[in-house]
Amino acid sequence: MNKQELINKAAAIRTPSASTADEFRKASPAIVAELNEIMRSRPDLEKLIGENNLDMMLDNHNNHARFMSALLTDFSPAVLVDTVLWVFRAYKNHGFQPTYWPAQLNAWIWLLKKHLTPEAFEEIHPIYNFLLTNQPYFDTLSAAEKD
Repeated sequence: MNKQELINKAAAIRTPSASTADEFRKASPAIVAELNEIMRSRPDLEKLIGENNLDMMLDNHNNHARFMSALLTDFSPAVLVDTVLWVFRAYKNHGFQPTYWPAQLNAWIWLLKKHLTPEAFEEIHPIYNFLLTNQPYFDTLSAAEKD
């Protein structure tokens, strides 16, 4: 799958409502805090993120929440795909492994389901499902592209 095909796939995702975007924004601090605890407690964390990358992982979780808040407010398939490709390249260059992304995204999905209303979760889940199911393509394409 190429970048344009990913953008086309993302374009099929229904734009979340303003109330869902607001609910996500308000719940984000609690979700990020719980996500950080889940990821920190993993016995395989160093294998996922490399040595001395804990602070970078924690920053990624905060940045992800801010990015998703903005994306939910103004959904852009191209921005989503371009940003994810950039993130994959940047974090891979610091030692993050491809297995980090599904571990993190599965935790996000679980926490979103826990913290959001069922209606908000149903609107946001397609975006996370897109990220999770297309992770191998993002990994491959990020290795092939230059900044």
